Amino acid sequence: MTDQAAFSIFDGHNDALLRVWRAGPGGESAFVEGGGEGHLDLPRALAGGMRGGLFGVFVPRPPAEPAPPDMDRAAKELSPPVSHDWAAQVAEEQAAILERLERISGGRLRKALAPGDARAALDGDHLACVLHFEGAEPIAEDLSNLEAWHERGLRSIGLVWARRNAFAEGVPLRFPASPDIGPGLTSAGKELVRQCRRLGMLVDVSHLNYRGFLDVAKEYAGPVVATHSCAHAICPAARNLTDEQLRVIRDTGGIAGVSLNLPDLNPDGSESTVGALGLIARHLEHFAAVAGVGHVGIGSDFDGCPMPEQVPDAAALPRIAEALGERGWKEHDIRRVFRDNWVRVLDQTLSEG
Repeated sequence: MTDQAAFSIFDGHNDALLRVWRAGPGGESAFVEGGGEGHLDLPRALAGGMRGGLFGVFVPRPPAEPAPPDMDRAAKELSPPVSHDWAAQVAEEQAAILERLERISGGRLRKALAPGDARAALDGDHLACVLHFEGAEPIAEDLSNLEAWHERGLRSIGLVWARRNAFAEGVPLRFPASPDIGPGLTSAGKELVRQCRRLGMLVDVSHLNYRGFLDVAKEYAGPVVATHSCAHAICPAARNLTDEQLRVIRDTGGIAGVSLNLPDLNPDGSESTVGALGLIARHLEHFAAVAGVGHVGIGSDFDGCPMPEQVPDAAALPRIAEALGERGWKEHDIRRVFRDNWVRVLDQTLSEG
């Protein structure tokens, strides 16, 4: 595959804003210039063909709060909730980082706001960034600040991480386990989903429990996305997608992005990197077999989880395409997984707001 467009990549999820936020002064310049830290910066993204992605805002626990006790993954429970006030503060700071990155990048990084923005980047030479919340805690329970965030550039909301909030409940990072853990969306959560549809914002079901997932599919009435998940049939972690969920995503016209998070890839839930490229391909092939290749993407989770040594950063993303080609995938199907499926869902959703 020598055509550059075949390697243009839209990545469904990363936590680079969190890493830059934690880095403090100098973190933004290092991201733009290439500092060698983490999994993703602008030079490595462009070198690997990454021309677009959902840039997640993730709210860690406040520094004054003690870390939850270290528990075996087989018994792990949900992380403690975080307050709306703390989440709103962190989201403001991380969103401001993305805006500063846009200003200092000299046009090489741009926020994606409208239909066609991601496609223009994938066909061009800059990086299109979709502002995304991984956990809806920065949104007020009465949704009074949702439109202000939309005006600020927010275009995607993952309702939960592995904890509860006013809208929904996530699944614990438990292995092995079913995703059928906990209740469905709250009334506020259902209204948030409906308003996201009205405004033309993606709703991400990654980390969401089974009953909440079904509520999203019903209330959203549009393409449901799982930005960064893997196949429960291969790795039975609670936060992975069952075949039933994959078929629902297909039926809504949505997309499921395969994560590179080792504990969600490995059948034994471990962080082993042995044969990781083949495992990534297996998860992609399973998604394609169940949901159809038109509903499969990549959602790396760069800077948010342990990466396979074969794909240590964004510059190495083409290795996944090469592995798929070696397994007999056709170039046009690889292109759909790496970019066209995401573009379709983004264009459709953003245009309907």
